[in-house]
Amino acid sequence: MTGTYHLWAMIFIGILALFICAFAYQKRFFTLPAQIVRENEVRFDQLVVIVTLYFFTILFLSSYIYKAMNAFDPNLSQTSEVTWLNFLIFSTVLLLFMLYFCLMNKQTLRNIFKRNFPEKKSIFYDIGIGIVTLFIAYPLSQFLSLLTEVILFYLFKVKQLPDQIAVEFLKNTLDYPLNFLLATISIVLFAPLIEEIVFRGFLQNFLKKYLGRGSAIYLSSFVFAAVHFRIDQQLANIHILIILFILGILLGFVYEKQKSLFAAISLHASFNAINVINLLIFKDQSLL
Repeated sequence: MTGTYHLWAMIFIGILALFICAFAYQKRFFTLPAQIVRENEVRFDQLVVIVTLYFFTILFLSSYIYKAMNAFDPNLSQTSEVTWLNFLIFSTVLLLFMLYFCLMNKQTLRNIFKRNFPEKKSIFYDIGIGIVTLFIAYPLSQFLSLLTEVILFYLFKVKQLPDQIAVEFLKNTLDYPLNFLLATISIVLFAPLIEEIVFRGFLQNFLKKYLGRGSAIYLSSFVFAAVHFRIDQQLANIHILIILFILGILLGFVYEKQKSLFAAISLHASFNAINVINLLIFKDQSLL
């Protein structure tokens, strides 16, 4: 029964995704503007610094943040510990990024965040394009999610895939308003900001100098998906990595199309936000 339901749902959403993509193609949405080579592009040392700050905070500073948090309040519940730890880790990463940006060449920062300023497109326009792209990204991701579930069900008799870690984390906060608020801020605001800065703003821009736009989008999307790999998630890795790879391609595409990181950030944030809403409504279904 589960397999039949998922099969028909997959077919319906697949047709919907195909129709939306065809409509977008007809409206020339998938057309990229001409590539312009600029001075003050992302250098290798700048990429190394931003990636180091990102992973150093997550892998090493997190233990010190945890100790400081427990010293401040040793009576936190496990859910509160995880929620506050994630919130503080993301906050620390953003703070370190902003401090590093103060040392960077301002033109390089402009090239990373908003190249289209001579065209006088506002940040709100860029954000709007990112949200519009959600209407392509979400049905497509849902189709791929259901397709993966159907394949795993018929080939391996897997009836239910384990939740992604972020989904399990958010589920545990549903009965605690403050924890849920902090978790939502982390997932909907902080994570998109941080990941788009790292994977699109720095990595994709650096790769583009040597590989061209297409290869840079695909490779940065692969790295973006691979970073979310978790050994303990087993078969869920296949399910999640495929979706994140496609999402990464769309994020990289809209970044190049709008020449604005704000478009990619808004797409990423709105994608996560709709999945938070989905989790609230259906409880057991989400693709965060």
